Amino acid sequence: MSNIGIIILATARYFPLGLRLMHRINHFYKGESKIQFHFFSDTNPNDYTTLKNITYHETIAMGWNETMLLKLRVVETVAKSQDYDYFVYIDADSNVNKNFEDKDFVSENFILKHFLSDVKNHYEQNKLSSAYIDPTQYPKFYYHACYFGGNKSSVLQITKTSIDLFEQDIKKGITAYAEDESYINKYFYMNPPKTIFDINSDSFPFVGDKGIVFNDWGKFIKVLFTEQEYQKMLNKIISLKDKDVLWDIKESKVV
Repeated sequence: MSNIGIIILATARYFPLGLRLMHRINHFYKGESKIQFHFFSDTNPNDYTTLKNITYHETIAMGWNETMLLKLRVVETVAKSQDYDYFVYIDADSNVNKNFEDKDFVSENFILKHFLSDVKNHYEQNKLSSAYIDPTQYPKFYYHACYFGGNKSSVLQITKTSIDLFEQDIKKGITAYAEDESYINKYFYMNPPKTIFDINSDSFPFVGDKGIVFNDWGKFIKVLFTEQEYQKMLNKIISLKDKDVLWDIKESKVV
């Protein structure tokens, strides 16, 4: 049996999405490992759930670019302080709808193939950026930053290198096109991953799901919830706290 640390950053309006994710992972995970969530948020999840496998890290909500760097730093913080067999970072706005085991979502060193992997212009094209990759040397795949991890040494290497690249660009007064994703892609360009999970695979359990309306291109409409919708949702979550239910979010409503 292994110990798996799952890291979720869910500040501001991402909080209910992160809470949903933990509930649904606990429900659909059928492996024998022990899972511990590390939940970084400005809202304490223990006020809204009876789940016992949560370590809460109080975290202040920041602007978008600062949050993308914070994402790498919180993963590094957990990897430095804990000794899990595997560390998994997963975006709070992910969902799971099918049973899964260890082999379906963890390995020594892993990353997720982007669903737009064949579109090569996603790689950083600004030659001044530390994330720049020569177009004549593009790797086979472009990767998502929404899901990555591995064992302790692998995760510390991924985060240290990506943070260093990110901070080099900050000093230059620039940020790569896809923020943290650009720097993670540069890391795996220099250090090819051992395992590449495919979001289109039948065995991979996670999907992106913000629980709200998307436009025809699947791009996120800017505001997650109105203030009224958000408070109504939190009240609904509180009402479900002590009930054995598997809840989800659809069209900004808890169902």
